[in-house]
Amino acid sequence: MMKKLLFTFVAGAFLVSGSIAQSNLNLETWTGNECNEWGTLNSFMFLGAPQTTFQEQTIPGEGLSSAKITTAYWQGATGFGAPSDTTSGFFTLGGPVTGPVGLPCTTTPDSISFMYKADVAPGDTGMVLVYLSYSDTAQNIFAQGFFPIVDSSGWQNVTIPIMDFSGGMATPDTIQIYCVSSMGSLTGSPLAIIGSTIWVDDFFVPYFSSVGERDEDVKFSIYPNPSSDYFVVKNGSSKSNMDVQMIDINGKFVRSYTDIPGGEMTIDGSGLAKGSYFIKVTSGGKQRVKQVVFE
Repeated sequence: MMKKLLFTFVAGAFLVSGSIAQSNLNLETWTGNECNEWGTLNSFMFLGAPQTTFQEQTIPGEGLSSAKITTAYWQGATGFGAPSDTTSGFFTLGGPVTGPVGLPCTTTPDSISFMYKADVAPGDTGMVLVYLSYSDTAQNIFAQGFFPIVDSSGWQNVTIPIMDFSGGMATPDTIQIYCVSSMGSLTGSPLAIIGSTIWVDDFFVPYFSSVGERDEDVKFSIYPNPSSDYFVVKNGSSKSNMDVQMIDINGKFVRSYTDIPGGEMTIDGSGLAKGSYFIKVTSGGKQRVKQVVFE
């Protein structure tokens, strides 16, 4: 069992649907070298594994701390299921590593948002991966999102679209978030390179103030959709000011508007490439994301 534990947990072997409290999506609460309610490979330091996840307090993305995840050399890691003795750092929602991975979730979000920065070695790639799944005789993954990470000049905001392969027919019972400094330790390629490092912070899952609890999210409408000219964004929750961000399908911000008064605004389509986008609206401390198509 122990020989397979290290890397089979990354594939979701320990998914559960039991109730687990979660309030540390902002990564502010740590106990020693572990981020509360997240799992890491630090659990294997007693077996000679290097520390690969650290609490970053010098220049965090938001608040007082972030997670720093780095690739390191662990002699003998292949004996625990790793593809090589150079192993990525892993940081996964719902830890610890030696217990269940994932947290209860009953609604499929349109996306998740987070902050990152990176110092990834040339030829290597970090990654953040999201799975939604449900259990019958086995745990079935039906929706996912991923974001490959290469070097960044500083902290970046990103939104990962969630693709629902069930067409809205499936209802999840579990959400997983994996952050890896070298995706090759998870996918087989590219090969992990010692020293590749990513930092993550401030995760946001729409519909939840904390995972496992339903949030009173922003209610808003967008019309016309699809459109070839403009989009009207209307906040149906209140007339309070709102922040509006437009994100392309690769998770990059293409438009940003702050403190829009009156609960309504128009996004001019001039200069937009044809394709799908996500509109994220923040108002009164709540957020919601919807997909639009520009023709």
